[in-house]
Amino acid sequence: MEEKKQQKKKTPKTKKISKKPSSGKKPARLSPSQKTLLRKRQLARRTLLFLAALLLAVLIRGVFFSRRNRQEDYTLSDSVLQHEALVDQYTEQYGITQYKNYILAIIQVESAGLGADIMQSSESLGLSPNSLGREESVRQGCAYFSTLLNYGESLGCDIESVVQAYNYGIGFLDFVNQNGKAYSFELAQQYASQMSGGSTVAYTNPIALQTNGGWRYTYGNMFYVMLVEQYLPEQ
Repeated sequence: MEEKKQQKKKTPKTKKISKKPSSGKKPARLSPSQKTLLRKRQLARRTLLFLAALLLAVLIRGVFFSRRNRQEDYTLSDSVLQHEALVDQYTEQYGITQYKNYILAIIQVESAGLGADIMQSSESLGLSPNSLGREESVRQGCAYFSTLLNYGESLGCDIESVVQAYNYGIGFLDFVNQNGKAYSFELAQQYASQMSGGSTVAYTNPIALQTNGGWRYTYGNMFYVMLVEQYLPEQ
């Protein structure tokens, strides 16, 4: 009997979880002004993200190109270095071997080592531009630099004044001597202004663009020292 009773026992029913009746409330709708404000906030957030990404890209590009400029753009070209033996020969002949790097840098600025008159030194002899061959140009360029150097030292002027005088002529050393004996870009600019009568011309070299927006006086090149120094070895 007991066994039959146990067999008749029913398995317990699982309770059904009753779902709460929906409140029947719909999500609150945004008013037109609220929608406009939300869109403006989303647009502002996207704009900020875009500007941040753009700024990061500009910074990365700036670092890349500044390194590239230092490592590639402002190193002596192969066409200049192929004349190194001539430079060695004539800097030794004129007693300016310690200024060899200046001579190479001048060649880079004047001609990048291309053409015939690679130091553009024919005019220092009173000749027409590009009148000298390569070896003659280096010989005369070294001789002229030596003359400027000796005269500058006799006046107490610095090497930067001598470098600028290679472009302006020996009279610039007298001008520096009368104005403190030390080179400055301001002096180079004043001298060019006087010699050109204030006449200017557009000049899109990166150094000029960074310094004054891209112009120079029509006498020589007032940026000459900066142009040469960018090709000198870092000290």
